[in-house]
Amino acid sequence: MERNLIRQRVNEGLSAARARRRKDGRSRVMTLERLRYAQHLMADQARNIPAICHELGDMPVSTLYHYLHADGSLKAPGRKLLDPEMRTDAEGSAAAPVANTVSSKVRRGHAIS
Repeated sequence: MERNLIRQRVNEGLSAARARRRKDGRSRVMTLERLRYAQHLMADQARNIPAICHELGDMPVSTLYHYLHADGSLKAPGRKLLDPEMRTDAEGSAAAPVANTVSSKVRRGHAIS
């Protein structure tokens, strides 16, 4: 019985968090800004990977290689992070380019605030 009450409270808490547009789980270590900065740093052949990771905030080397090739070119997860149509913001809603958002609201007849 106690276990069922705990499960019910957890599920209610998760539902309330989703209603507030909060995402489950840990936030990503690699952000859009860090990815662009990592590409910039990897373009310099004099820098080594551990130094780049340290400069990016003690990021694990495996995380850097998850998003980028050794030459600094993007892998699929890196392209996904840079693509504004596939990217989501911290609240979990899809981030659309500002111009498209405004024009779609105008076309639909909504007031722009």
